[in-house]
Amino acid sequence: MSETLNHEVIADDVISSEEVVNQMFAEMKRANEKMTRDQEEIERLKAETNEILARLKAA
Repeated sequence: MSETLNHEVIADDVISSEEVVNQMFAEMKRANEKMTRDQEEIERLKAETNEILARLKAA
């Protein structure tokens, strides 16, 4: 019986570890998606700033 319990505890630990790793990967994916959106916003604002500067120089 103790062997069964030990295997069950080990199996539960493995599942728990897998869940933790999967959660970490999901969090990394969300962080990467946010960084991509942030970079797109930076590029958009940079282009907008360059347009404004170009209009000011032309005026």
